[in-house]
Amino acid sequence: MPQITKYSEQIHIATEGGGSIWHLSKDGKLIFDKKLSRKLDKHSKANIVTQIKSLARDSGLVIDGVKLEVIDDRLSEVALLFRDKELVWRLPGFAQKLAERLSGFIVVYSSVAVDIVSVKKEDAVKELAERINVDLKDIVVCGDGPNDFGMLALNGIMLKEYGKSLTKN
Repeated sequence: MPQITKYSEQIHIATEGGGSIWHLSKDGKLIFDKKLSRKLDKHSKANIVTQIKSLARDSGLVIDGVKLEVIDDRLSEVALLFRDKELVWRLPGFAQKLAERLSGFIVVYSSVAVDIVSVKKEDAVKELAERINVDLKDIVVCGDGPNDFGMLALNGIMLKEYGKSLTKN
């Protein structure tokens, strides 16, 4: 857990697709903000994982092997990593079919992963700004991939993507 030495009630950190919100304690520790966060409950996560595995099976993809990896231990998202570079070209179609099966959730993909969340990053940033009464121009957001562009359009900086330095004008 990172340590930040200067306390401010106005510093919040959004992670995991915007659903997991953290704030600073007076002693500089990051604390999970239960009031602002959008955790996925166990039932929702189990349903998402079931749908991923079913679609992977129907699509002829390996789920419990090296080619695909489901990450469901995050608070506000379930992620599917395509570990086999030969399968990456199938990501957009897989994400689209998964979105059709998972109404009520947002399915986004990057060049190697599919993330299933309950809120768009840009919507989470707007909601956070409103809830803590801070102007959007005073919020800095950072991202590392194409799935961050919506959020970055608000007020952000693209730091790095897949080993390449990027900047946003």
